[in-house]
Amino acid sequence: MKHKKLLLTIALCVLIGALACCLAACDQGADTLQNGADVPGGNDPGGNIPGGDDPAPPMRTFTVTFETLGGTPVDAVELPAGTAVGSSPYTAMGDCVFEGWYLSPGYEDGTAVEFPFEPTSDVTLYARWNEHYTEGLDIRLADSGTEYIVVHYTGTEDDVVVPASYFGLPVTGIGDYAFAKDIFEETYIRTIALPETLVAIGANAFDGCKNLSAISIPAAVRTIGDEAFGGCAALNSVEFAGEEIATIGNRAFENCTTLAQIVIPDSVYSLGAYAFYYCISLADVTLGEQVSVIQKETFRGCRNLESVTVKGTVTAIYNSAFQDCSSLSAFEMKEGLLQIWPSAFENCTSLTQVELPASLSEIGEKAFVGCSALSYVSFADPNGWMRDVIYEGKPITLGTPEENAVLLTDTYRNYYWHK
Repeated sequence: MKHKKLLLTIALCVLIGALACCLAACDQGADTLQNGADVPGGNDPGGNIPGGDDPAPPMRTFTVTFETLGGTPVDAVELPAGTAVGSSPYTAMGDCVFEGWYLSPGYEDGTAVEFPFEPTSDVTLYARWNEHYTEGLDIRLADSGTEYIVVHYTGTEDDVVVPASYFGLPVTGIGDYAFAKDIFEETYIRTIALPETLVAIGANAFDGCKNLSAISIPAAVRTIGDEAFGGCAALNSVEFAGEEIATIGNRAFENCTTLAQIVIPDSVYSLGAYAFYYCISLADVTLGEQVSVIQKETFRGCRNLESVTVKGTVTAIYNSAFQDCSSLSAFEMKEGLLQIWPSAFENCTSLTQVELPASLSEIGEKAFVGCSALSYVSFADPNGWMRDVIYEGKPITLGTPEENAVLLTDTYRNYYWHK
């Protein structure tokens, strides 16, 4: 009996111990779940546990920017990935025709993008414009790749319009011989509208355009090439819109036989030889402040030239600059004039009076020969004048203005005078 009781007690103790071990194991498992250890995503509260509170991943977006290249502005658009710009945004520029949006500013991709347009990254779209311009203009990309130049015209329109831009880039030049016509070629151009983007007019650009009647030089133009408007016999008006122009080339307006007036802007520092050669209707000239030299034969043959206004200081009047200007009755020679070259005023038959400044030190041969009306020549400094005779200088004794006129136009007309 006692033996049975002992066995029962031992079994009861084993049962109680096993129950205690099970309870301890359950408590440890609960702590493990609470601390996240050894559970996938356990260091992230609620991570990867069904029913957790994970925030949703951020949604990708792309920005579409629109470069209108002179058109009315278009705001950029930010789109969620997988969505599209539904239709082509509206933009306008003057009377230009909008031709679509392109992926590159030079339109190398060839075709406009289609809408709806779904971007796959941030992207810029470029507007393409077809400006109003005259058919027959050959416009080509310059070597710089950033501008266009008109190189030729094959059209037959009387009134020509040159565009300000072409394929989104500015038109900045009229190339050499672009509109030039041979004397026997038929010419049509009567007027031409040049864009404000223009900075250069090339050599012979309009040479021989005998029907061209007027030209307005845009404000940004800096150079006019040699013979640019030579032989434009109907050209009666030349206007400069601004003060950027620096150089006017040799023979630039030669034989513009109906041009009556010209005002050279103050910005011009180089006025080429023969620039207005035989512009037989030219009557009134104003030279800007920076013109310091009147080049060879600049106004030769301008037989109706009556008035020349010099705003700056001219230091030299070159060979035959005013030769055969038979209507020129006066020319102001300011202090600072150093040289009058040979035949400078030859055959200026209306010139009656000349006052020579003290700064003058050279007068070339025949400078005033043929000036049949010249009766008064005064020297601000009459001392020290010499005339060359076979490489030997001989002194000149000056007298009254009337006597000086005879010496200059007759007695010593074939001599080089100098100090």
